[in-house]
This record gives sequence, structure tokens and C-alpha cells, in this order.
Amino acid sequence: MCGKPVKPIEIIVAHFGGQTNLARALGTSQGTVWRWCQTGRVPYDQIPKVIEAAAGLTPVLELRPDHFFGTEPVPQYQSAA
Repeated sequence: MCGKPVKPIEIIVAHFGGQTNLARALGTSQGTVWRWCQTGRVPYDQIPKVIEAAAGLTPVLELRPDHFFGTEPVPQYQSAA
């Protein structure tokens, strides 16, 4: 990740502690998450699942669909107030 732009999915994977942990949280395979990391794209139908899983992290990682499509960076951990 040094020197190149960070994809939102890479930040999400890091917050989950790795591709395997994110895959388990989503009920999918690590290979599927790996493919998302390689392409930088999460399939549209999977985005709500990723957002829901991230909301269950402690502290909460708040995501919105535009984090996957827009130029707004994915926020760091946000405390649920």
C-alpha cells in the first residue's frame, strides 16, 4: 500500500483484521474478498452486507454506499455516541 492510493475495501479488510475475518463476517470465501481487493470493487449487491458487518465492529466503522463509489475517503474508526 505504500505509495499508491488505498482502495476502500483495503481499509475495510484492515479493520476486520484480514480477508478471512471479513469473509467469515459476510458468509463468503476469502477468495471472494481477495478478488474484491485486487479489483478494488465490491459487487453492488454485497455492499449492504459489508456496511452491516462494519457496523458490528467495536468501535464501529461507519460506512455508506458512497464510500464505495465516490471520492470521499473511508473514515477511520468512529465511536458510536
